Formats: sequence, C-alpha cells, structure tokens
Amino acid sequence: MKLIVSNRPYDYIESVSLTKAIELLSELEYVGADSETTGLNFLSDQILLIQLGNKNLQIVFDIQSYDYLIPQELKNFLNSGKKFIFQNAKFDLKFFFKQGVIITRLYDTLLAETIITNGMQKGVRGLKDLVEKYCKDTLDKSIRGEILSKGVTKDVIFYALKDVEFLEDIMNKQIEFATKYDLLRAINLDNSFVVVLAYIEYCGFYIDKKSWENKCINDRVRLVESKQILDSWVIKNCQKYVDSQLSIFDTDQKVLINWNSPAQVVKLFNEIGIKTTIIKKGKEKDTINAKELESQKNDFEIIPIYIDYKECQKVCSTYGFSWFKCIDPVTNRIHTTFKQLNDTGR
Repeated sequence: MKLIVSNRPYDYIESVSLTKAIELLSELEYVGADSETTGLNFLSDQILLIQLGNKNLQIVFDIQSYDYLIPQELKNFLNSGKKFIFQNAKFDLKFFFKQGVIITRLYDTLLAETIITNGMQKGVRGLKDLVEKYCKDTLDKSIRGEILSKGVTKDVIFYALKDVEFLEDIMNKQIEFATKYDLLRAINLDNSFVVVLAYIEYCGFYIDKKSWENKCINDRVRLVESKQILDSWVIKNCQKYVDSQLSIFDTDQKVLINWNSPAQVVKLFNEIGIKTTIIKKGKEKDTINAKELESQKNDFEIIPIYIDYKECQKVCSTYGFSWFKCIDPVTNRIHTTFKQLNDTGR
C-alpha cells in the first residue's frame, strides 16, 4: 500500500490524513525510514519528503507542503522510541535534529554491511547493492539526480517510497548472517553510536575567533624565527649554500636552500653525513621525516632545528588561518564529518 500525507492534492497516489498515517505506522514492529532533501548540507538545506514503512506499507510525508517543517504529530511519532531502520542514518539524523527530532533506537543497514563485509566488496554497500544482494530485486537510483533540478515530481514520490520497501528484509538477513558469525554486538554498538556521532557533527565545535587569530599570529612569528635559526646554521656551517652576491637594498646573507624542497634538504643532509635512505617495501628511498631523523638528532645539531621548523610550518598550514574558512557563517562553528567505520571494518 502506497500513501501520501500532504497539504496539497495528488491525483496519482492515495492521500491519507496525518493521524491515520501515524495509526498505520504504529502497528509496525520496525519502521523503515528515509528522507529526501533539497541538498546535502543540513545547515542550509531543507527536508522535502520523509518516507516511512515496510514492504507492505509505504507512506511518504510531503514536508515541503508543510513549509518544510515536520508536523508535530509526526515529530511525536519519530520521538516515540519506535525502532527505525535507515540506510546511512547519520545523514538523515542531522536534518531531523535541526527540527527537534531525536531518534534513539535505530538500525543502520549501511553500518551493518560494513561490519559484515569487513573491508571486502568496497563500494558496494549502497541501498541498490543491498537490495540486489539480499532481496534479489533492483532499484532505479537514477531519479535521485532529478530531485534538485525538478523538485517533488511523480517519479520522485514513487522513488522515495521504494527506498523504505526493502529495509526490514535487508535488516533481517543481515542479522541472520551476523548471528552466525557473532557480529551482532558490534552492529548494535555502532547503531547506538551513530546517533552520538551525528549529534557531534550537528553541534559542531566552537572556536573563539579572536583567540584563534592571536594564536595564528604567534605561530607565524615562531615559524619565521625557526627559519632564521635554520638559515643561520647554514650560514655558519655550509657557506656553499649561501648566496655570495649581496644586495645594496638587503645586507642579510641569503640561504640558497628551499626548506620546502625534500630533494634540496636531502642533498644538504647527505653532504654533512646525515643518513636519509630507508628500505620500504623492498625498495630504497630517501626520507626526511622526523620519525626517521630522530635517531640521529644527537649527532647532528641541524636535525632538531629542522624538525622544529617543520613542526612550526605544519601548525601554520594545517591549523592556521585556513580554519576560518571552515567556520559556518550561521552557527559560527566548525561542523566536521566523520567516517564511523573504515573500509577495514575498524
């Protein structure tokens, strides 16, 4: 049975009242859940549709017709403690948080499949793939690309409904496999944690802009100072790498080494006796990573100076002014995106 709840009329699908829809869904033990949105950014985009149901009943809620606001009666149902089944729950949860909906009991078929495959079959954990694997059926996902350009159309409505039709069957077959191989505890743990992780991404992290700016300025000063110390060592010990041609506008001696060029640094280090070659995967290569240089720092004065310079540079480039670009202009916070499980299953 396919139904729609909306504030506007539809002539190609049966309409049902909000109250009746909740009554029908309340009878289900597990409720498949999904949403369609105006975009991928929960901070700036809105929910268009919410789909709930199972293989026998699929109901789409036309949230766009409610001025993009989830009706209170539907909010109450979503917050009721019912167990919902998602594919990639973290995405939907952040849009729900924005409207005061906090789902605490859920099963995520994507997370479960990642644990089950444990790094194998990388890239084939999408809903389309799981429907083919567990239900021997097909999903046409080409419609998804039309949502942003065409909005809520007939094709989009039926595409959305299809997304919740198979979730319970997929879950049951995953649980059957997970029980056999003692993976249920891991799946249950990650199903609980995804709510926490989604909330962390939703809340973001606050940065005091003035304090961060002061830190960045101090870091840059330290970087300049560390480079001066590095250059001074070369001027004192390796005149070969110092420009002998002075400028009438600048009396400071100029070091000819580009400290950001590994090849130039390797050449200098080799000339003064620092070993830079290592064997990796059966092949010999040069490296000037701090980890490889640490064992020689007591024998060569320049090594701790160089390591300090590279650390200063890392602080300035990775944790410097560039972070201001990551601060959301509305929330004034940095909203990170985490990958809950690596492809190895960790």
